Amino acid sequence: MIVTTVRALASQGCDMNALDDEGRNVLFRFEDKDVSYGLMDIGVRADILDYAGNAPVHHAILEGRTFMLEAVMAHPSGKQTVNMCNGQGLTPYQLSLRLLVTMLRDILVRSGADVNRPITHKAFRDELRMLAQEEEKERGRNEGWLQAVRSVLEIGSED
Repeated sequence: MIVTTVRALASQGCDMNALDDEGRNVLFRFEDKDVSYGLMDIGVRADILDYAGNAPVHHAILEGRTFMLEAVMAHPSGKQTVNMCNGQGLTPYQLSLRLLVTMLRDILVRSGADVNRPITHKAFRDELRMLAQEEEKERGRNEGWLQAVRSVLEIGSED
């Protein structure tokens, strides 16, 4: 029903890439895979950065919205944003390391995320180091996450 309505609006000339007061197009608002896929099929862009400097894929990570991330990654134009940097120069995979939610990371890896891309944002690297140290004190309850963070911190480490 929603996909049919969206297609009808687009066929009548409605600008589906119009931005709201946060600089977001309609793709930022949906988690349903069929709706998101349909939106991207009619040309709704997945590579638009909102006023905070995030594309829908970054937004999904920051909000911990697994279904939205899956929806965006299901479409070829969405999948093209898997290694897109946000306004801080961080990729979705790098942002996902801030969270202990392995499902988000797994979706990105399956979608072709570059896990070897150096993190150039020093404050973010420092934050990850601190999180890893805290997790190590907890006896490494989340060993997979620790391994991923250690790996990324070693890449291009000059500090």
